[in-house]
Amino acid sequence: MKASPFWNNLFLKHWFASLGKQDCLLCHQSSSGLVCDFCYGDISWFDCQLWQGNLNQWPKIQLALPNLARYSLLAASPYQWPVSRLLTQLKFNRQFGNARMLAQWFYWHCLQTEDPLYPPLPDAILPIPLHHMRYRKRQFNQSVEIAKALSKLTDCHPEYDLLDRVKATQPQTELSAAQRRQNLRRAFRLNQSPAAIQKWQKFQHIALMDDVITTGATMSALASLIQQHYPHIRISCWAIAISLPHQ
Repeated sequence: MKASPFWNNLFLKHWFASLGKQDCLLCHQSSSGLVCDFCYGDISWFDCQLWQGNLNQWPKIQLALPNLARYSLLAASPYQWPVSRLLTQLKFNRQFGNARMLAQWFYWHCLQTEDPLYPPLPDAILPIPLHHMRYRKRQFNQSVEIAKALSKLTDCHPEYDLLDRVKATQPQTELSAAQRRQNLRRAFRLNQSPAAIQKWQKFQHIALMDDVITTGATMSALASLIQQHYPHIRISCWAIAISLPHQ
């Protein structure tokens, strides 16, 4: 069941009641929560329930993200204002409250349903890792922050140390399809310590979590690597937003 702006504000009133009056993160007008009703109403949401919890059943998504056709895919909205603004504030301005709000929206629009045909929740959420040089510069991983917040809403345990990015890659949007594949070749490594192997063997279903899916190449590279080692694991791809061409 999708949450309306009314429920959005009701939730935020209780969540932030102890903090007093809020200003909307987007328009900076007085608001009862992080985002006011007017800005919330400007957001375009994907209808995940229409596609029974897998946006890869939507021909528009299939055309845009052929790399991910094998996997279940969920995202809350297209990568456009105001969601793009909230993600940018999180990534570059350390607005960690945005991660909690975006995770809540993902839960409402992607996971909260009474449809019996909807896919079950995964055993764990694995955020897409950053290369250590980028992490050292930024001091946090926005996908980890979103996964943390989402885990509190779903009881899906977040796992932060099972994936490692061992190659500093160029931004995918600057590359051709062939260059993207080469860029991500051997970019990731799985933790294969005895404790990690026990976790991998136990998992039946995991979700890879990112802030934005642009080409799908990163998700596809990681998912393929996991399935090479652990073919029994079912993989879902989760993101707050998808950057669709010709929006």
